[in-house]
Amino acid sequence: MIKDIFRVLVSNFGVTIIGICNSFFLPKVLTIDQYAIYQTFVLYMTYTAALHLGFPSGMFIKYAGKSYSEINKGEYKTELSIIEILLLFFSVIAVIVSGIMNSKVFLLVSMTIFPYCLVGSFKSLYQAFGEFGKYSVVNFAIPFATLIMNILFWMIYKSLTWTFCVFSFVISYLVVTIYILFTNTLQYKNIKINKILDKKNAAILSTGFLLMIGNYINTLFLSADKQFIKIFYDDYSFAYYSFAMSMQAIMVVFITSISQPLFPKMAKKGFNKDECKSIEEMLIIFGSLSGSAYFFCDIIINMFIPKYINSLNVLKIYFAVFPFLAVINCLIINLYKSEGKIRKYILSLVLALICAVALDMIVVLLKIDYIYIAGATLLAYIIWMHIGIKDFAFLKLNLRDIVFLCIFLMIYYVTTSMITNSFIGLFAYFIVDSLAVIMLYFRKIKMFIYMLKEN
Repeated sequence: MIKDIFRVLVSNFGVTIIGICNSFFLPKVLTIDQYAIYQTFVLYMTYTAALHLGFPSGMFIKYAGKSYSEINKGEYKTELSIIEILLLFFSVIAVIVSGIMNSKVFLLVSMTIFPYCLVGSFKSLYQAFGEFGKYSVVNFAIPFATLIMNILFWMIYKSLTWTFCVFSFVISYLVVTIYILFTNTLQYKNIKINKILDKKNAAILSTGFLLMIGNYINTLFLSADKQFIKIFYDDYSFAYYSFAMSMQAIMVVFITSISQPLFPKMAKKGFNKDECKSIEEMLIIFGSLSGSAYFFCDIIINMFIPKYINSLNVLKIYFAVFPFLAVINCLIINLYKSEGKIRKYILSLVLALICAVALDMIVVLLKIDYIYIAGATLLAYIIWMHIGIKDFAFLKLNLRDIVFLCIFLMIYYVTTSMITNSFIGLFAYFIVDSLAVIMLYFRKIKMFIYMLKEN
């Protein structure tokens, strides 16, 4: 497992570097209005994730923890065909609707549905089979190609538009999609497709549809803050907030590096309750150290793109989320899926979404600055983590965890608010937070280091 985490971490480190370049390059060369339109496209793309009706999610549950060599290839080829049929159907519907709406952004979204969702489906299947090498290549190739095309266009024409940014995004996904379809055609050309409408596929769809509902509610939860700002605030506020969230997305890449290899082992019942509790504590530690990312963002924004300096007010509030986000994404969601508690997963998400919408609405009704939407989102994550912990009693926070989280929040907000020099702030935050970690979790750290050496 440690090897898989390292492999994904290396890939995601590359993705993070590219993400940093992309996240700072686009705001630098695009106008704020153009960047806002591009982020609108990105926001709408997140809503397309349900158009495969959850069938890949059902396959993920079916194959998680299994080796690719042991599966029935005829069944697998049939299942892939079902995904392609579903995505083609909804792509055509979306193109027709976009024509009726006469929306350029929506038309581009509808044209991207098939490659975007198909690549996402295969990334999910690579994780299920534990094929993190393939996952890492696909994960790295798309953002790398997108960045290179944007840079080349800008170097040649000395300008960049949101439409070309979307074009490079679409082309990158399309090339990877063609490669996947071509290799699959060669690999399965002598394998007969099974009957599409049968009980096995219906069962996969039934399981996946429930999981898709949960995942889609999760998508609504993740995008609720941006959607509120898009509706109730101006384009500049949306651009600043979206830029801040793109910084947060880079950090989530590292958290994902831990989350992805955990699920196949959980699906095999590879962790007992004590080990899950230890993982939770390590995620809290990892998340607290991730708070130092604020200072890096502060340094880079001030040096290279000062026009987005207002985004720092959002980051200052929001980047305290990482310990809570790490526990949710890496542990709680994986536990819901691996233990088959899909209905509880959906219920926890519904409650979290209601809290997020209610808190965002309070900010809007009070007519206060959009940056406090970030605070509302942070509170929603904290609430969601506690909802999940109630469903898994062995994850209950002990006194040490609560004390550490309180100390972390105090350290984070004191250093980000009172230390104006970002370099000094980064040093002070990292040292003080590390001392708190050592004082409260010394034995856990020793155990984790021993586990790394063993692997």
